[in-house]
Order: sequence, then C-alpha cells, then structure tokens
Amino acid sequence: MQQPPVTPAQQEQMDAYVEALARHPFANAPPSIAPDLLALLARQGRVVRVGDVVFEARTYAHLADEVIARLRERGTIGVDDVREMVNGNRKYAMALLERLDQEKVTRRLGGGARALAE
Repeated sequence: MQQPPVTPAQQEQMDAYVEALARHPFANAPPSIAPDLLALLARQGRVVRVGDVVFEARTYAHLADEVIARLRERGTIGVDDVREMVNGNRKYAMALLERLDQEKVTRRLGGGARALAE
C-alpha cells in the first residue's frame, strides 16, 4: 500500500524530531512525535527503534561501530562498558545491546556480557 504524501508541516516535524535526537541522543525526556510519523521515519531509515528507545540513525551506526571495535579489542563487552558510551544511561545501553543482538551482530553471554556473533 502506498504511503500518503507527507505534508510540509509533517515533514518539518519529522526533520525537527530527527535533529533533536541527533543533538541530544540520550535525553532523559526525549522528543516526541506522532506514531505514524515515527513509523515513517523508521521505514525511511532515519531513526532506529528499539522498544520505546529511538536512536537517530547515524548515532546508532556510530555507537554500533564503537561496540564492535571494543569487542574486537577485548573479546567481550558488558552493559557498564556500553553505558559509558551513552552518558551513563542504562536504558539506552540496554536498547543498543538488544538491537545488536537482534541484528545478530552480538550474542549474549552470562552476566549480561556480549561477544561478537561471528
């Protein structure tokens, strides 16, 4: 089914939302947007959703690259290591690791640690 065209006002809302996520990626009170526009942004690849956490796509890619680099250096990574990457926010750390598990980039080990899924 074809998506109805986005109005200029909706496009402005979407752009402002993505910009706000990029400026403050780990906000305790993240910006909000209508669910249909959020779904459209996800389909467009501009945001990455993990449950109720939303990452701006470039921020997610950068964090994923950091996790992978640390895993290649150390072999494993824990939630606390990732929490440091996201300014101490456990909710974002868990969401990032969950998404990497879903994408089969990482695999869970005991105690919340992760390793590369290779």
